[in-house]
Amino acid sequence: YEYIVCDHNRALELFLETIIPPSHCKFRAFRCNSYDEFKEGKCFTCENNNCILMGMDADKTETQAGESLVKYYLDTSGDIPDCSYNYAVKLSLGNDEKARDQEGKVYIRFDSDNRSGDELLLYDGTKSFTHDNDYTHVVASDLKPSDIISVQIRWESEWSILKPHEWSIFKNKRLYINKIELTN
Repeated sequence: YEYIVCDHNRALELFLETIIPPSHCKFRAFRCNSYDEFKEGKCFTCENNNCILMGMDADKTETQAGESLVKYYLDTSGDIPDCSYNYAVKLSLGNDEKARDQEGKVYIRFDSDNRSGDELLLYDGTKSFTHDNDYTHVVASDLKPSDIISVQIRWESEWSILKPHEWSIFKNKRLYINKIELTN
């Protein structure tokens, strides 16, 4: 199959990964209207056939009568092995009296007994965080849900030399997180 010279190479590699042992991971895709809605965790449920397994098991999910073009989304690792576990990460921000709206990057890391996971970018700095609100985003990790023993969050505040009113000496640069929820 390495001689195929079109974009379908990737599809073949992904399919083969679903059937060649030791594939402990299942490519689970979620029914959603758009990739953005999927990444925001708005479609992260398997109720009513809203998720399917990709590959050899794809035909085990029945679509509803009259449906033909249904969109399903998942994230892969981008490397071999490609299969990843998709997690909806919900950050519930607190409402401390010192809390202010913040902008910045948020990273997450899942750890297991035998290794630290990769640090994954949860928010890229374009997101404005208002305290006393919830924020959900989907990330992919190669760690199985049963192997995760801890979750670490790292936040980097955004600032600009052109905006002195945002400098940390003038503004409380903390992100108050009350709770972190993971859904797989």
